[in-house]
Amino acid sequence: MIQPTREELINFMKKHGAENVDSITDEQSAIRHFRAQSKVFKDERDEYKKQRDELIEDIAKLRKRNEELENMWRTVKNELLGRYEHYCFKIRELHPESKANRIGALYIGGKSTADIILSRMEELDGTNEFYEFLGQMEEDTNE
Repeated sequence: MIQPTREELINFMKKHGAENVDSITDEQSAIRHFRAQSKVFKDERDEYKKQRDELIEDIAKLRKRNEELENMWRTVKNELLGRYEHYCFKIRELHPESKANRIGALYIGGKSTADIILSRMEELDGTNEFYEFLGQMEEDTNE
């Protein structure tokens, strides 16, 4: 009876699953079987390690990108808070009778637009920074 070579046995085990192949007929075939099986399992282990390493790299890239996006979000939000404060300041500077003029309307429109955008950003990121900012502005106005 012709015994399969180690490579043939390994390929057969990879195709059908190492745990499903029983090629043991004597002591030599048992040794050959277990060596081939250990090679198959080692190759599987190496493949899993490679996949794990790729996943670790992907997670690191995602974390870095997430940090970049959070920084961009903060920058946009801080710019909007600055604009909102600027519009509020400009509106307070206007005389009550001049609020009807074009510049006053632009400031009021800018303030209301910034208010809407900042409120929506608050809903998305779950912080209360804008509302705390509004509370602080009211306290500053009352003083």
